[in-house]
Amino acid sequence: MRHALPEGARRTRGRHTLIVCCGNADRGDDGAGPACADALRLLGASARCLPGDAFTLLDAWSGHSKVIIVDAIVTGSAAPGTIHRFEIKDGAGAEQFEKRLSGSTHGFGIAEAFRLGQITKNVPAEGIIYGIEAASFEWGAGLSAEVHAAAQRLATTLAHEAGQGPGSNAPDKLAAGQ
Repeated sequence: MRHALPEGARRTRGRHTLIVCCGNADRGDDGAGPACADALRLLGASARCLPGDAFTLLDAWSGHSKVIIVDAIVTGSAAPGTIHRFEIKDGAGAEQFEKRLSGSTHGFGIAEAFRLGQITKNVPAEGIIYGIEAASFEWGAGLSAEVHAAAQRLATTLAHEAGQGPGSNAPDKLAAGQ
């Protein structure tokens, strides 16, 4: 696969961490990602809100050495609002993430994006997936109280770690990517 940017420019872009929040705000708890993205923006941190399909993710994380993905998930083994953390290194570990899920609203989604990224040599060196345990994906429903609270907690944690939370003097470490 040829890259439009020269090698040096790709390395320079890779210094930033990309935060991607996935989901659909019109499908109940599937709106966990968009709610987290909104909270991050209010805290002064950058985040991209995307549907979560593999090809969109591949395009978004191109050139980034680290990506943090926030999405609603169902493992069937935790209460709604539980925050799960999965680490992916150079695409490895996507299988563990996928095995924990009891289903996905993304037909060709996050785990597939990492696998396809390995094949096409377009995978971040470090990936962290934060899955917020969801209960309902009903069209037109809002977030459950538990999932809303979890999205807010996670946004606060991510903004603080990025040095972008209230009262932080740390330099910008996370970028929404363009």
